[in-house]
Amino acid sequence: MDDALAARDALQAHQETPEQQYQFDFRSLDEAHALARFLASFCPQPDISMLGILELLTNAIEHGNLGISYDEKTELLESDQWKEEIARRIDSPEHRDKRAIVRMSILEDRLRFYIKDEGKGFDWQKYVNATVEGSEERHGRGIALTQLMGCDELEYLGRGNEVICTVMRTSTTQAAL
Repeated sequence: MDDALAARDALQAHQETPEQQYQFDFRSLDEAHALARFLASFCPQPDISMLGILELLTNAIEHGNLGISYDEKTELLESDQWKEEIARRIDSPEHRDKRAIVRMSILEDRLRFYIKDEGKGFDWQKYVNATVEGSEERHGRGIALTQLMGCDELEYLGRGNEVICTVMRTSTTQAAL
């Protein structure tokens, strides 16, 4: 964790320019966890933002690069095989070279996280207005959680394999929690 804090301090020390961009790539859940923790360290409430950022990074891996559908994830969770299937697919010839990227832009009043995976995309419109409460499913609420806890603005682009999460440096969403 000392490396992450040193990197964050180094980035913050160079904020003289109007906008700075940093790009990272990732392919595994472990990399997504470490990256979400690091990126959230720039947010006004890192512990809260980390959950929303992690949801987006996880979606880029499981649904994007690995092509796990909603129904497949339901079955994998019910059979307690989700992590094993992700590990299997990551190492498969079809997916082993796939990576997702996240670009963090540091602006004076906000942070912008652009995330893109190599997947076919998904019908994101039906999930943007979903709520966290009321569902008996074990998944499918990641976008709603991200909107509630991680991002002040969430915008999907094109076919759904690109998303922009904006966090205000003085976050109105997080201040309400």
